[in-house]
Amino acid sequence: VPPLRKRKEDIELLANHFLDNYSSLTGAKKKEIDKFAMKFLTNYKWPHNVGELQNAIQRACALSDDKRIKPSDLPPKITNRVEISDDENEAIKHQLPIGSKLSDYIKKQEKVFIRETLKYNNGSREKTASMLGVSIATLYRKMGLKVERDKLLNS
Repeated sequence: VPPLRKRKEDIELLANHFLDNYSSLTGAKKKEIDKFAMKFLTNYKWPHNVGELQNAIQRACALSDDKRIKPSDLPPKITNRVEISDDENEAIKHQLPIGSKLSDYIKKQEKVFIRETLKYNNGSREKTASMLGVSIATLYRKMGLKVERDKLLNS
């Protein structure tokens, strides 16, 4: 059988199978995976194959407070989040722009986050706005782009 990374079409089926198994074993109400979390699951390389997918689904079920599994419920390595150790956290503290305005720092971080989300969505501003939970107008404003009002109203 080819590795899971070469059978992306099987990932959704297997993930739902593991959801069924988890709810049967624990007696918990079955959860569903939202489309953004599923996109992360299908795009992940799965170096440890099906067992890793099963563990990821079990972890997500255990962590999710909702009936839907969201990207934040998935393991960080699947969603490209970085978990920072205490030593790394201390090193980062020394690189912070002490003396700068908090609002300037937040804007800078927000732009990085938007840029990375845009890359993830292959440049689709509509998908990015949806994933970030903001309107397309807000996304454009945060990106520093000017948009014609009529163009936004017709989209």
